[in-house]
Amino acid sequence: MRFGSLINILQDKRIRYTNLHDNLRAEAIMDYDPELAAKRRGVDNLVFGADGERLNYGAINLGNIGLFSYGPACVFLKVDAIKDTVSFLEENSFYYTKGSWPVLSINMPSGVRALWPTASTLTLVKHHNDLIRSKRWSNSKLADLILYSAGDKKTDRFIEAQIYHPITVRDFRKILFEPASLRPTSTGSLIGRTSAHDRELSLELLKLYTKGHSITVKVAKKRK
Repeated sequence: MRFGSLINILQDKRIRYTNLHDNLRAEAIMDYDPELAAKRRGVDNLVFGADGERLNYGAINLGNIGLFSYGPACVFLKVDAIKDTVSFLEENSFYYTKGSWPVLSINMPSGVRALWPTASTLTLVKHHNDLIRSKRWSNSKLADLILYSAGDKKTDRFIEAQIYHPITVRDFRKILFEPASLRPTSTGSLIGRTSAHDRELSLELLKLYTKGHSITVKVAKKRK
C-alpha cells in the first residue's frame, strides 16, 4: 500500500480503502493513463462480472515483505474479517486476458480459482513442482516461493486475492513497513541525507498513527 493511503486510513476508523475505480470516479487521481484505466476496468468486468469494480486486491502472504512494487507498506488483514468475502486466482487477473481495450478476451482454465477453504489447495497445485524438489521448507522459504517481488510489477510472483469488503483500519492485523522503498536513493549528497531523514520521519509517523490500534508494526528489510 502507498504510504499516504495508509496514513489516511489510520487517522479515522470510518475511512475505507478505496480502489482505483473509486479514486477515478471521485477524480482523486488526475493523471492516470486513461487507456490503462479502461483496460483495468475491462479486465475486472470480464473476470469478475458485476462485482469487478468493487473489489480490493491483495495477495496470499505467509509473512514476507510483500509486493513492495505497489508501495512500501504491506498490510496483513484479520482472517475473521475477510475469510467469507475473499476469493483467489492462481495468477494476476491480467494474466488471463489478451488484447487491448476495448477488444479484450479472456482465457481462464478451470481450477485456477479458489475460496478461503480451498486456497491452500490452489497454492499446492501451483507450486507442486518446487515443493517436490526440496523436502526442507521453512516458513520464510515458503513465503518467498508463494510471493516474490523485486520492486517491479512485471516480475512480481503471487496468488492474487480479491476482497469484496469495505476494508478499514479495524481489519488491520499487522503492518510491515519498508522505509527504503518510500524514496530509494543511493546518493550521499544533501538529497540523500534528506531522503534518509524523510524515511525516519515516516516511520515515526506510522508509529504515532497506529497508537490506540491493536496493530503490530515492524520494519521490513528490503530484499537484496
